[in-house]
Amino acid sequence: MAWLSAVRLWPEIVGLSTPRGRLIALSVLVGGLGLVGPHRLETGPTLCIYRRVTWHRCPACGMTRAFSALARGQVRTAARYNRLALPAALSLLIIYSRDIYFLWTKFKR
Repeated sequence: MAWLSAVRLWPEIVGLSTPRGRLIALSVLVGGLGLVGPHRLETGPTLCIYRRVTWHRCPACGMTRAFSALARGQVRTAARYNRLALPAALSLLIIYSRDIYFLWTKFKR
């Protein structure tokens, strides 16, 4: 019956609609990016539609590689890929911390 609880949890994870779903999704995303590494992502295809159409970088270009570098603790490398990754990561860290606090106080009762 464990699969049934996983099926019920799936909409929370995909929709990011609850603190528990956000924590799971963000943890899996950061863990996966940390495992892959930014240098492996450099050799992959360009997924940015804006860059493919206009041949110019958009403000989010390099964000995936930057988050991958941040997941490995490489702050300078992340800043070289995209400087906007640092404030975005700080925002995600605040949301992550708030969700942990919410769940901690909920289960503490």
